[in-house]
Amino acid sequence: MRFARALFGLTLFSVLASAQPVSLGPGRSVQLAAGGSGLMALVAQDRPTGGQDLYSVRLDRVTLRVIARERVNEPPGVVRATGEGGPVFASSPAGAALYVVWNQDDRRHLFANQLRCSRYDASTHQWLRSTLVNDDEAPSTHSFPAAVVGEDGAVYVAWIDRRHNAISGKEDYPGGGDHSHNPEPGASLYVAVSRDGGRTFAKNVYVAGSVCGCCRVSVAVVQQTVVIAWRGIETGDIRDITVATSSDNGRTWTQPHVAVRDGWKINGCPHVGPTLAAIGNNLYLAWLTGAGAGEGSRIQSAVSKDGARTFSETQYLSKGVRHVNSPHLTEVSGGPLLVFRGTDALGRSAVFGAALTKPTSPTSEVLFSGSPSINYPVASVDYVAWLETTETGSDVRIARR
Repeated sequence: MRFARALFGLTLFSVLASAQPVSLGPGRSVQLAAGGSGLMALVAQDRPTGGQDLYSVRLDRVTLRVIARERVNEPPGVVRATGEGGPVFASSPAGAALYVVWNQDDRRHLFANQLRCSRYDASTHQWLRSTLVNDDEAPSTHSFPAAVVGEDGAVYVAWIDRRHNAISGKEDYPGGGDHSHNPEPGASLYVAVSRDGGRTFAKNVYVAGSVCGCCRVSVAVVQQTVVIAWRGIETGDIRDITVATSSDNGRTWTQPHVAVRDGWKINGCPHVGPTLAAIGNNLYLAWLTGAGAGEGSRIQSAVSKDGARTFSETQYLSKGVRHVNSPHLTEVSGGPLLVFRGTDALGRSAVFGAALTKPTSPTSEVLFSGSPSINYPVASVDYVAWLETTETGSDVRIARR
């Protein structure tokens, strides 16, 4: 493995003995949370007998030794997870409360699923009984969830929903046949809010249609405004990043508008969505685009200082890096850090990092490389995790920066 250093006013990445990546075993997706509940990884894992389970893995902050593994889902083998559309953490701003949202099988249809949410009880180190998030009754698809906790403790969950699509056969994504909206083409975007610590969720709120159906969404709270970002579908198969906001705690939403116009025309789903990070009064947005003849795919970012009404000029974050994918934003030392997947100068799969504090496009740095295949990197405070393809499948790796 190769380790790099990046500056953000101070050294972010240090070459430490503890920086050697540690394997957490097989996994289909990974998320990280480092806060009041300690260091925790969220890992979806295949079962030998079929299906998937979801585990929270508590780790020692220094050695990365596994302290405990707790299964989150109650019935075994019912979790559905992929790297782009896996379970997600949501932590309160002070780190006192931790939630997880995931997809669970709906046995009524091969591709139908439900959204579940559970809260972590730090006093008992157990996950409380989960709550159903979606409120439609017919079997349908609810996937690619995102979640955030507001300053007042409200839990906001956003996801891609197909309840308005036509009822289809067993070989297709199921729609619920709800004709109250007509969001074709594509799927819909929905939000639900819990104001009692995840025990119950309010009526689901429709935000938008014409949503790219397999690109994750992202949600953040900035300046008391809830912001959702997703990849939209416009006339002519333009799939740029779209945003909508709510100033009344998720009850109503503005008309969607394109955050930054790329004009990416693609007759298909890129399978990679945007990522948001709210830091102070600034909202940072990063995304993958393939717009521009001959430039290839690249990762860009922009910042909004007015609650997502307008965004700055873009920064080109992956300049000189090939095969980029899977951008993920997080806050480190009071500033935004982006991690993403690419290939290094030797053609090896690598995790890259870029600190977004400079007025001009920052230079991305190799954080970890040398593996045949690295995918879906995520970061939290002093830690980075990713999926790594091995001869036997997909493993989860974590390292301290």
